[in-house]
Amino acid sequence: MAYLGIVFSSFITGAWWPLIAYVVYFFSMFGVFEIRFLCSHCPYYAEDSKILHCLANHGSFKFWRYNPEQLNKFYKFMMYVLISNIFFIFPLATTGYGLWTVATQYASFGLLPLLGLAGLSIGILVTSFSFVSTLKRFYCTQCVNFSCPLNTVSKPVVDAYLKRNPVMREAWEASGYTLD
Repeated sequence: MAYLGIVFSSFITGAWWPLIAYVVYFFSMFGVFEIRFLCSHCPYYAEDSKILHCLANHGSFKFWRYNPEQLNKFYKFMMYVLISNIFFIFPLATTGYGLWTVATQYASFGLLPLLGLAGLSIGILVTSFSFVSTLKRFYCTQCVNFSCPLNTVSKPVVDAYLKRNPVMREAWEASGYTLD
């Protein structure tokens, strides 16, 4: 829905740079920044390979070294920023600009583009919330990247995992984590 909203808004306004910026941001976010801020802390990243073999980013290149520590506050904040920008802020800002353009030049555009952009904005909100909630409910409850801000694995499971992974356990305990 985000791409559809941005394409429709770009078509209506004649400004194609938001679509280009979104595509570049999308690939750099998932291909570079997410790997740096989130994936490099995941046990899958410790595997001896230049390619990541996990459920979320299978096939991505590993640019950085494995870091078994928990995500610090800055990395968690950056993940929230990246996620909110890719799913909510950028697509809604672009369709909002399209809505503003159509509303201020209503005589030129008419009701149909205005309703279309309003519907796409609502669709972006619904599908983005649906995606994030589905991810949190069905994937994040089973993910081994325990320091991810979206991870919802229970503490007893995390503790049991850390007891079997001495490298991660040592790094986590050095950062203040305590096992029960």
